[in-house]
Formats: sequence, C-alpha cells, structure tokens
Amino acid sequence: MLMFGASFSWIFYTIFIEKLHNHDNLIITKDLNFYGMLFFLPFVFFELKGNGACPLFQLWLQPKVIIAFIFLSVFCTALGYIWWNKAIRLAGAKTTTNGIFLIPIVTVISEAILLKNYPNIFTILGVILVLLGNYIAEIKE
Repeated sequence: MLMFGASFSWIFYTIFIEKLHNHDNLIITKDLNFYGMLFFLPFVFFELKGNGACPLFQLWLQPKVIIAFIFLSVFCTALGYIWWNKAIRLAGAKTTTNGIFLIPIVTVISEAILLKNYPNIFTILGVILVLLGNYIAEIKE
C-alpha cells in the first residue's frame, strides 16, 4: 500500500506541477516543501509519543549529522525538486517521467565500466525492454 501511495502521490505531483507552468519553480518548491513539513510534523510528534522513546537530540547536533542533513536538504531535496519541475517545463510530464526508466540502464552501463561487472542475458533483455517501452511511450500520442 505504501508503494502504491507513493506512486500515486508522485503522479499527482507531476500533473500538478505541469499545470503550474506559469509560476516560479523556486517558489513552488519552497511552498510545497514548507506545507509538506507542516502537515508532517504532527505525525512525527505522534510517533515519538506513541513510541515511548525520548529522541536523542544531542546525537542530532553532531557536525557529521548536521552536514549530512544540509547535504540531503540542499542537493537531494531542494535541487532535485527544482530540476524535476524545470524538466517538466522543458520536456513535458510524459517525457520527464519516461526518463526515470533510463536510470537502471545508466546503472548497468556504469556498473560494467566502473566495476567490470558485465551484464548477463537477462539484464540485456531488461535494457532492451525498457528502451522499447520508452520508445513506444514517446511515439504514441
């Protein structure tokens, strides 16, 4: 259920972002993340209260944890969403979403080059199917 919920929420997010093409990406990303945080906080406190465990805030204040948090906040969240929204504006929601399916192909190629772990016949068949699916999805209007 969680996977389906995540998939459907991402679909709705992508459609929503495509309809907001007249607005600034930075403001949209800031507002969506801010309101998401506001609606998420009550569940955090509910989870901490129901768990009976006291959060160890002194662990959160270590420099490596703060640096990791800043890295994840800036590069993985903020820039990721801004670039995703920009890609939807430039290429459209369908093409941008289809581009996600190319990630495993890049992984297979990178693994072969960097780790010398060459793909087997099933991996090559999977790459062909992904490319064929992307091709069909892009040409079919």
